[in-house]
This record gives sequence, structure tokens and C-alpha cells, in this order.
Amino acid sequence: AALEAADRAIMAGGPFARCVRLKGLCFWAQAEREKAISTLQQALELEPNFIWACHTLAEIHLDHQDWPNALRYFGRAAAINPTDPGNHFLLAEAFMDVEAYDIAFAELEKLRLLDPPERIVAEIENAQGFIWIQREKPDRAMVHLKRAIRLEPELAVAYYNMGLVAYQYQKHTQAERFFKTAIKYDP
Repeated sequence: AALEAADRAIMAGGPFARCVRLKGLCFWAQAEREKAISTLQQALELEPNFIWACHTLAEIHLDHQDWPNALRYFGRAAAINPTDPGNHFLLAEAFMDVEAYDIAFAELEKLRLLDPPERIVAEIENAQGFIWIQREKPDRAMVHLKRAIRLEPELAVAYYNMGLVAYQYQKHTQAERFFKTAIKYDP
């Protein structure tokens, strides 16, 4: 009897958190912010540890400069899985978007403290290099970008960022070479 009940439950379906999140994304894409937020909160009711629903809610709040709620949802995602690199990268990116570079840099350093795999360290170095590009400190940027390439020789975005630095120095031939390398690794 229990197996039959389990089979009926599986076949019945019902609202799945991932499907509900996708519906929330559709509302967001249609600029229906309140419906998106409500729908994503329903996804979290169905699956309280659904990190991507937390991330999406955080991003929606960031779009409207609602930092307290954005940080609340980023914090919830980090509490669910404190070692998920996505939590730190998304938050760092949010801070970069508002030119809060010191905070973004610190968020990336927190991720480094988790002793992530080399691929993630390369991404951290690349992101920190990008921060230095934004701060118009190309020499510092290159230090991080070269570290990223040493750790992950096919990290296309690091080559792209090196191209930006070369372009800042008016080294157009070198910039073109970096851009072509980026395309080679990520067509």
C-alpha cells in the first residue's frame, strides 16, 4: 500500500520549486516585479534551501537598489551553503556594479579563505584583475590576470581582460592577440 501511495504521489506531480522559479523568472522578464518576487517566495516555501531562488530574489532586489532585501537573500543563500562559490561571486559582482570595489574585493577574498579548487582561484584572480581595470590600475590588474592564466591557461575571460589592459596602454597589436586568444578558448 505504501509503494502504491508513493507511486501516486510521484505521478501526481504538483508544483515543483524549480518550475515555480522559472515562472518567477518569466514575471521578472516581463517587468512584473511584484509577481516575480511573490512567485519566487512560493518556490522558497516549497523548497526552503533552494539557493537559486535566493539568488534570483537578491538580483531582483538589486535591480531596484533594494540593498537590505538583496543582502538578506544573498545571506540566506550563504547560510544554506557557505562554501558555494556562486554566493560570493554574485555578491562581488553586485558590489562591482555599484562601484563598491573594496567590498567586492573583500567578498572575493572571503571566497579564497575557503580554500577553493584552482579553477575557482583563477576566477577570483580574474575578478580581482577586473576590479583593478575598473579602478584604472592596469599594472595591478595584470598581476592578477597573469596569476589567473597560470592557474587556468584556457580561462578566456582573463585573456579578454588582458586585452582591455593592453588597449588602455594603446598596445593595439597586443590587445588584438589577447582578444583572439579569448575567442579561441571561448568561441
